[in-house]
Parts: sequence; C-alpha cells; structure tokens
Amino acid sequence: SPYQLSGCVAVSEHIAHLANKLVDPQGTSLAVIPCGASEVKRTASFCCKPFRVIYCGRLEQEAKRIREVVRAMQSLTAAYESVSCSIFGAGSEECWIRSAIAGNDRIAFHGKVSPDEIQEQMQQHQVVLLLSDYEGLPIALIEGMLTGLVPVCYDEPSGSREVISHDLNGKLVSDREAAVVKAIGELQDPDTWQRLSNNALLTAAKRYSYPVVMSQWWSYLSQLSHGTTLAPNDIPAQVSLQGTLPNGTFINYPPCRQNPENSRLSQAGRWGKKLRKLAKKLFR
Repeated sequence: SPYQLSGCVAVSEHIAHLANKLVDPQGTSLAVIPCGASEVKRTASFCCKPFRVIYCGRLEQEAKRIREVVRAMQSLTAAYESVSCSIFGAGSEECWIRSAIAGNDRIAFHGKVSPDEIQEQMQQHQVVLLLSDYEGLPIALIEGMLTGLVPVCYDEPSGSREVISHDLNGKLVSDREAAVVKAIGELQDPDTWQRLSNNALLTAAKRYSYPVVMSQWWSYLSQLSHGTTLAPNDIPAQVSLQGTLPNGTFINYPPCRQNPENSRLSQAGRWGKKLRKLAKKLFR
C-alpha cells in the first residue's frame, strides 16, 4: 500500500474496462482521459480528381494490419480512376510495401516524415484509413479528424468505435476490402463527404483537442489533490523532484528547466511552495 498508485488514467473506455479488473478501487481511482492533438489553421477540402486516401502510422502487420491496408488501396485504385493513396510511416513491413505497390503510380509510399509535414500532407487528402485489429486511441485518427478528413476504420471493439459513429462522423467497415471500396465510393459524393467531414472536425475539436484534454487532466489532478490546483497558464520555470526508492535510496533529481528563451525565472519562487504542497498531497 505505501507504493499504491493514487490514480490510473486510460485513454479509452475499453482500456478503462480492462484496467478496472486490475486496480483496487479503494486505493486507486480510475479516469478516462483521451490522447489529445493540436487543432490546425487550415483544414482539408473536397476534391474528386484525385480523391485522396491517406494512411499514417506504424508499418506493422501486428495490430495495424498494414498489408490489408495496402491491399485495400490496391482495390480502391482498381475500382476508381479518381482515387489515389498515400502511405506515411516506418516499420518492419516497409520492404514488403514497396514491392507490393511497385508499378502502381496511384499508391505513393512516403516513409516517415515530421509531425508538421504530416499535418500539411493530411490537408491535401480527403480520407484517413485505419484497418487495425485493435487500438488504444489512434492519434493519427484524431489528427486526421481535426484536419477535416473523414475516417474510414475497421469496426473493432476498442478505440475507433468510441470515436466514430457510422455515417455521422465517419465510416466503420465490416471487412478490409469490399466494404472499404463501397465506403470510399459513397464518400466521393461531395455532399456526403462534406457532412461527415464537418462532423468529424466537430467531434475531434469538442472531445480530443489539446485544450479539452488538458482541462480534463487539471480536473483529475485537482480531484487527487483534494481541490488544490495550479493555474494552467502559469508554468514554473523549473521543478526539482526528490524521492525515495523502495530500497531506501534517496534521490535528488536534477532540475527540469524550460528552454532559456522561454523561461519564466521570476515565477520559480512564486510557484515553488505551491508545487511542493501539491506534491506532498499527491504522493504522501
């Protein structure tokens, strides 16, 4: 009990349900706070020539089912002359992907790029495709929706189903090929795409944008600390952590400092006492 967690945070209701079987509710509270993503200034717009589909994420067969993603893209380019596809990411299946799409000039492999470049690339597409076996809460899905992309996801029981309501803010497909082709065909109607795009953006902004998620974190920390909170806009310039390991070894961690260009050294003294009080309440 001296080392029992005060709280446990799950990124989805599905994971919270699994975690609930492992934690002691008398000693550890359980909260659901999703992963967040930043909103963008420019969002995607409808385009039919080409109508672009993007996959972003790990290039792995385990969980992500990347080979089925590629096969779905091959079926899409065979079924629709207007569709082109893009693959972004890194992983063990890269060589297989390059070989599989060789000769298909409407499926482009881009590899791993920076987060800023991903946002720019997403803005040039219309659909984000995710056909995983299971997810926690897929960041690429949230980022795509915040960019106005319509998500097309395999209907698995974990993260995606909690985010997407079929035909309201995206498409949930029952298989990884024929149903994907059908969904993309329906989304090439501009009115259908625009309706789902607007709803996807609204859902992501209301539930998964950074301001919303950070507010949930502050509320949860306030609950754990019995109402003692820090103002979210005032961040101390440095934090010194001290603690004792289970073996009795005392540790004095080095200070964690902000970038000197952005530091607010004048706030360090003002917030030092408040931080120590909050830490004592959280970790005593």
